[in-house]
Amino acid sequence: MLPKTQFNPRFHATSRELELLDQVRIINKVGDRTFTICEAPISVHKDLHFGHFYNKICKDIIRKYKMLRGFDVRNQMGLQCFGPSIEHAAFQQLAVQGTKEMEYNQIKIREICTKYVEGQIINYMASFKRWGLLEQSVYLTADRQYQKLVLEQFAQLLQSQRVVHSHKTIIWSVLRQQEIDLDDCVVVERDASAQIVKFELFQDDIEKSTLKNLNAKIYILIPVVDPWMLPGMQGIKLAPQEYIVIQNENLAYVMSMDIYKDHKKYFEHYFTQGFYHSQQLLDIRVHNPVVDNIVLPIIQDEKIEIFAPAHIIDDVYIAKKNNITQLGLVDEDCNLVWNKELKNIMNGDANKYITSLLIKRGGLLDLIAPSKKFYYNHKITGEDLILKSSPGFFVRFDEEEFEIFKEGIQNKIINDDTKGQYIPFLEKMENNHFKWSISNKYVWGIPIPLFKSTKILKRGYYKEKLIEGYLLNKDIVNHFAQLVGQHGSDIYWSWNIVDLLPEKYKVYAEHLEKHTLVFDSNFVSGCAYLDSQSSTLPSTQIRGKDLIFEGQDQNETFLYGSSMISMLNQKVEDCKIFTHRVIYQGQDKLSKDNSFSLSDMIEGTVKFNQTRQHGNGVDILRACVVSLDSDQFNKDLIEFKIQQINFIRKVYWQFLGQIDQRHYPSFNYNELDFVDKYIYHHLVLYILNITQAYEEYDFNRAFQLYYDFLQNYAQPYLDSTKNQLISFYHENLNTIAVYNKIIDFTLTSIHPILCFNTIDIFKVQEWPKIPTSHVGNAKDMITELNLLQQIRASIRQSIDDTQQRIKQKQISKRLEIVFICELGDYEISVLDFAENQLPLFLNCAKVTIETDFQNRKRRNHDTICSDVVRTKFLNYQIKLRYKFYFMLVVYCKIKQYL
Repeated sequence: MLPKTQFNPRFHATSRELELLDQVRIINKVGDRTFTICEAPISVHKDLHFGHFYNKICKDIIRKYKMLRGFDVRNQMGLQCFGPSIEHAAFQQLAVQGTKEMEYNQIKIREICTKYVEGQIINYMASFKRWGLLEQSVYLTADRQYQKLVLEQFAQLLQSQRVVHSHKTIIWSVLRQQEIDLDDCVVVERDASAQIVKFELFQDDIEKSTLKNLNAKIYILIPVVDPWMLPGMQGIKLAPQEYIVIQNENLAYVMSMDIYKDHKKYFEHYFTQGFYHSQQLLDIRVHNPVVDNIVLPIIQDEKIEIFAPAHIIDDVYIAKKNNITQLGLVDEDCNLVWNKELKNIMNGDANKYITSLLIKRGGLLDLIAPSKKFYYNHKITGEDLILKSSPGFFVRFDEEEFEIFKEGIQNKIINDDTKGQYIPFLEKMENNHFKWSISNKYVWGIPIPLFKSTKILKRGYYKEKLIEGYLLNKDIVNHFAQLVGQHGSDIYWSWNIVDLLPEKYKVYAEHLEKHTLVFDSNFVSGCAYLDSQSSTLPSTQIRGKDLIFEGQDQNETFLYGSSMISMLNQKVEDCKIFTHRVIYQGQDKLSKDNSFSLSDMIEGTVKFNQTRQHGNGVDILRACVVSLDSDQFNKDLIEFKIQQINFIRKVYWQFLGQIDQRHYPSFNYNELDFVDKYIYHHLVLYILNITQAYEEYDFNRAFQLYYDFLQNYAQPYLDSTKNQLISFYHENLNTIAVYNKIIDFTLTSIHPILCFNTIDIFKVQEWPKIPTSHVGNAKDMITELNLLQQIRASIRQSIDDTQQRIKQKQISKRLEIVFICELGDYEISVLDFAENQLPLFLNCAKVTIETDFQNRKRRNHDTICSDVVRTKFLNYQIKLRYKFYFMLVVYCKIKQYL
């Protein structure tokens, strides 16, 4: 007899999910408790990938769970509309469309990026809806009010005198006259030839070392690929190894063994004076060979080369860590600006100029050494790029403020396995706590109203208002913020300077020029940490947050900006931080894998006739998301989840098929028979366990608990009771009531993960509420319940093995199971069931308990199978023997009803 239900056991995801979208995305606000996930805005460059899906689904699971628990779920999802990645993607789209022109003014660049962002927002919002995310308002960092907020936060930083004007290293495009993001570059390390440059050791430092015994002028020899970097170098780097010291009369050289071995003939007239480890040379400084009166340090690193953080990307972190300037001597047209000379770097003039100067000063040996050099090219145009220093704004906080923040961050991290991941991040922040960059030299961003003086002033009221030649203060920024809130930030490029300034500063407009600098995207994203007073935009006050839930990279960048905001507002939040794992596809991050389209996986790939193949839908991928803690994402995982969901729907199809849905009997705990109470107690324990899993954000465990309950408890219970329901429905209303509890509790508990399937089967309302006494009884019986489950699982396995051995199916209802126990054995008390409950519990025709003497009277060849359950129960070692026999006449003991 096939059950009759109102839902199809096979779920046609690509069509049925679309029909259920509105129901899945509804937010039911109940209760006084609120729950808010503080979410970093995601950049809208390129298409959404599985990494986005993973992150958003995890948050949606949390929100749906909290909603079912009665929380007023506050949603705060944002889209980052600014940044170099978006600018790069916009121009890449133009290139794909066949546009060859790539030189534009600021207004045209912003028009191109605005059009690209508008299209991306439409696509992103459609995808979020298709994923079944809870209905929520979305804030855009391009919104005028959000930009106004960022500017107001900057004004506060200026007012509190936390803003520092300094330099940082950037990748620069001469063609586009702007900074280029590292992600938009092709970086290749190639072989290069280096000249051997002599760096004289500082005599005062020599006198404090054992080298003083040489009584000679001592030079250290360093290979230099680009001599033009020498005027801006900040020191030399030595790899941790031994260095040879050679001398000829009053001249001595220190060099690596590689240089000595490669040029041994050149040094044949020199005598070896000893060997020094790099550690012994770190206290000695050197003279710059082209700049007089400059003494530079020696630092230890992995390479042997000059240390030039303004031009060598590996040196940037060392410079920040050791508070070494990143100031270089290269202008925006890539000219070396030094010694009243202007020499172009790209065409080699700068190298020739410095080389000739070295020769004149005797600072160069006539030797060439093999080396390596990094080359930077733009991904779209192929343009040669260069590293240079750029002025920018940095935020400064004192030691005490940072220590409070650091302690707060460590206390907020709630998954212990990721705490170690934040140590390098916190160290990085600690090294830079006095100077956190908040600006970039791009066009597509929120502009900083920065006006550079074109007039050299010696004194006067106007000069006093300048900061290193720039007019910038709280009043100007706040005035500009108001204008942006009304007209948008494009006015910075389209309006005249006089129209951008407050009234009292307009008199200086003729002596000012605009400086192109925008806020760093981390700082812009960090402003999202401010809670929203309205439903769409952050306010200027930090209010309650409950959770930051991101991947490691996202959490680091978000915390970088949000920490400035929280310290600026002098408030340490109680918000917890949870970092989800990085998902890999082979050796690479899944987010970097372009081998599949997320849209095609959901809706099906497009065939040549423009129709789509069968897609997996969203719920299958949601199930994959929660399993990625233990599995790799691949086709096998998808197929496995399809099988699991088909099994899940089949179980509910069978459950609902046994119920007269016009009649729902009341649930009376005290009237439940043993088997009904047994499954109900397991259901109670299941709800307790899955609740804990959700609270710990362990979604993989939550799904495993759910599937395990259906497979090992609900399905066997259904198999053992459905026949008696078919024959005696109204005599087993307690069993029907338990059926209803199983359907209600399990579908509600899995709704945060499989939201489309659960809504298709059942109207989910609120999280299961279980009386305290029921919870207490279930907990008290945990040990006994586990023992009974072991016995039943062992017998079920024996039945399955027997069916496979004798090649027959569905033999359980024809089996008599005989337990062999001696009188007084503890095992008999374990089997102390009501008369008709033991066969029902084990889903067989008959259960008999015999002594060994009684069992020997049976014919041996009638035994189909024999086995034993060995386990420990309380302080007893359980050894329960059992045998299977076929019954010639199948009978069941049926409870008699008056």
